[in-house]
Amino acid sequence: MKAEIAIVGGGLAGWALAEALLRQGVDPAQMLLLEARVTGAGASGLPLGLLHPFPGRSLYPRPGYLAAWRQSQSWLSRLSTSDAGRLFQSLPLWRLAFDPATAGRFERSYLRALAELSDYPLLSLSDTGVLTALTGFCLPDAALVDMPRLLARLRSCAPIQTRSHSGPLQLQRRGRDWVLQSDSNSCLASQVVLAVGCGLNVYFPELPLIPDRGEIAIFDLDAELPAAVSAAGQYLAPLGAGRMITGSTHYRAECALPPGQAWQTLRAGLDWLPGIRSARLIQIWTGTRLGSQDREPLVGAVPGQPGLWLLGAFATRGLLQIPTAAEALAQELLRAEVWIPEAMRAERFDAALWALTD
Repeated sequence: MKAEIAIVGGGLAGWALAEALLRQGVDPAQMLLLEARVTGAGASGLPLGLLHPFPGRSLYPRPGYLAAWRQSQSWLSRLSTSDAGRLFQSLPLWRLAFDPATAGRFERSYLRALAELSDYPLLSLSDTGVLTALTGFCLPDAALVDMPRLLARLRSCAPIQTRSHSGPLQLQRRGRDWVLQSDSNSCLASQVVLAVGCGLNVYFPELPLIPDRGEIAIFDLDAELPAAVSAAGQYLAPLGAGRMITGSTHYRAECALPPGQAWQTLRAGLDWLPGIRSARLIQIWTGTRLGSQDREPLVGAVPGQPGLWLLGAFATRGLLQIPTAAEALAQELLRAEVWIPEAMRAERFDAALWALTD
């Protein structure tokens, strides 16, 4: 069979792109989505995700993050229908500092943002209740996103052909088309988009990509929090009835931690939370996220490979950046105009790094 556009990858990026392309008028019969396992089998398969525009160590957002955050909010609201159910829960997010160095960095970046950004959304916290932070700031409208429900909703919005395959796909250029070959089948496509998550370095082994492994955990604790909290490189969000979710650990992808050790690491990062030593682990998830050296995703045309496109390397910022990136990539695929933000464009990396693996 032949498709006009083949999307390789059935996680959040792949399905967000499929939904954007269909919304912009692509015939679903001309599209194909290929997934090696099942929808959301990679990092997109986490139970919940926290959406906010401050994923780094500073309270001054990186360029484009505030706009991307607002686009993600609008995107989630649009996808939330009476049939799909609520895809997310709005809640405050507290950014807390428990040591002088972090407190100083927060104060400096907060004051800079207030002076330079007219639409800056953070507020200074005067009281964090039982938490003994040196300083704190509040984002009133973060979002805790139900990832399985979001993926199911995107899939229902994009009734396109899907095909599963075993093992990595082999990509070969044949005339003006691409041949996508697996152990079980093959197909042709005029345009191919790789939205393969941590599998991207299989196709381009020379790219300076950084695999980052980590866990999140859900646990019971006899305590309540009025907000989600981000502190000391870890987040914590209340789920109600004394249940909470926390994440994530960060370490080299090849150094897998056993669940018991991962939970100990996560719990140690919450020493500021009263009663954490008596917390009861319910479930733990593990996965690998792929990022680039400059901490921006890779989106757009692959240099030197006509008809081949990328939508990946979002690391821990998928919910923040994928809606913006998928919309821009869909526009560029269909209209041959520049829509993808400069910081995301795949072509910022040297052409010599884009040799496809044999």
